Amino acid sequence: MRKFGVSAALAAAVTAAAIQVPAPAAGAATLSQGDVIKVGSSSLCTLTFVDTSRSRTPAGYTSAHCGKTGDTVYTRANGATIPVGTFYPSGKYKDGATANDWGLIRFYSGVALGGNPYTGDTEVAASELREGDRICLAGAATQERRCGRYIGTVGGNVYWENTGAQPGDSGGVVWIDGRPGLLGVFSGYSTVTTRTSEWTVMRAAMPVDSAPLTANDEIQLITRYYQEHHPTGHVATVPVVVPRDGGGDAPQARVVTATPADETSRKPLEGTTLGVILAIVLGVIVAAAPALAQIVETVRAING
Repeated sequence: MRKFGVSAALAAAVTAAAIQVPAPAAGAATLSQGDVIKVGSSSLCTLTFVDTSRSRTPAGYTSAHCGKTGDTVYTRANGATIPVGTFYPSGKYKDGATANDWGLIRFYSGVALGGNPYTGDTEVAASELREGDRICLAGAATQERRCGRYIGTVGGNVYWENTGAQPGDSGGVVWIDGRPGLLGVFSGYSTVTTRTSEWTVMRAAMPVDSAPLTANDEIQLITRYYQEHHPTGHVATVPVVVPRDGGGDAPQARVVTATPADETSRKPLEGTTLGVILAIVLGVIVAAAPALAQIVETVRAING
């Protein structure tokens, strides 16, 4: 296990932007791992992690697709929406792709920060993952621990069997069942479709800058897993909820068509009953609303 570090480019941006830091409003709530946050004007997401190890620049994490560089991050306390920090998506994140879908929140001075009840204050490296592990997710909207079987890792992304999620769970906390340490930032879901089957899997980004991914990278990983573990194509699934009306800057599910790049990548898929790969859907679980209070009320309704 390791303490978190921030990439040099991201750290430089945070340092440059931290010259003038407004203080939070009086009476602000304490922010902890798993809390709902609002990024910019529309995106409602989950606070993945609170890092207080760097006393001069306390930080947090959430999904990169939740906002844009320089967006203000808000929480809600005492009936008011309160600014608590500034958002910086990974410099290697590209809209429409899944790689590096994580971002840093630089908290304003004086913001009350809690702990990390789901994971503790350390990180779990991808090298610690083993076949048969169960990956767990908890988001601000779902508000419950959901775990599914580990599928595999490509670049900086981790995939596991569908556990379902709701709008607002982007940035959810992802960890390995039974082990302390944050594994990644919940990014959304990926659906691979063939002539005979369709599989939806959950996806998380480890908070480190990684090489870009292609649709083929994800297609190969997911189809190989289901060929081995679910050869009949009968896969138990939980519906994944996506926003009906994105509004504002909230991204929607995107379809990327893909075919194997060459004979080498095509061979593992031939001779099976699964058919030819058609497409992969890259979905995100982000809610859009004019006020943070709306998702707070949704969470209350779910708990009730």
